[in-house]
Amino acid sequence: TKEVAAATITHTDKYRAEYYRYYTRGNYWTNPVNYDLTLNNGRLGDDRSIEIIKSALRVKCPWAFAGGLEG
Repeated sequence: TKEVAAATITHTDKYRAEYYRYYTRGNYWTNPVNYDLTLNNGRLGDDRSIEIIKSALRVKCPWAFAGGLEG
């Protein structure tokens, strides 16, 4: 039912939030400052999202692409 689905989502979100807060020493998983990159894949699509991720990785981890790991 819709009620069961809503309760399951609420319970799961609470669990995830507590897990994240515990392992990050008090950070909140909904705070975008805690992430290097967030994308709306539904709006961008797979190909564009992949290109953005690869571009960000080239900046953050240039050594990963130095050995020809382009793909």
